[in-house]
Amino acid sequence: TAKADEEETSPRGEHAIRACTEAAAAAEEANALAASLSTDSKPVAIQPPPEMKDLAEQTASLVAKNGPKFEQRFRAKEYAVKFSFLHPSSPFFPFYQQKLAESRSEREDKREG
Repeated sequence: TAKADEEETSPRGEHAIRACTEAAAAAEEANALAASLSTDSKPVAIQPPPEMKDLAEQTASLVAKNGPKFEQRFRAKEYAVKFSFLHPSSPFFPFYQQKLAESRSEREDKREG
């Protein structure tokens, strides 16, 4: 969208992208270190920067409510940077997966209770 393009090219958008890129690099390092120290191959759920953390939590809640097809909408090219945590190669993907599992569990608990 035009607004998304504007955000990505604005100084604020560039700052957010740079912060996410730096956080992703740090997360990759942490995952590599954790993998080398652990016998468990489960990825470490590293918290993304605050803006991405909020977006990941909200997205997980909506995907838990609306299903996997809803998630596919946000994997589209125009959202690639903003929703990078949706891709398995992202260091923040384990965090998103954890939040999605929690949201699904909460929804299941509400249905049973």
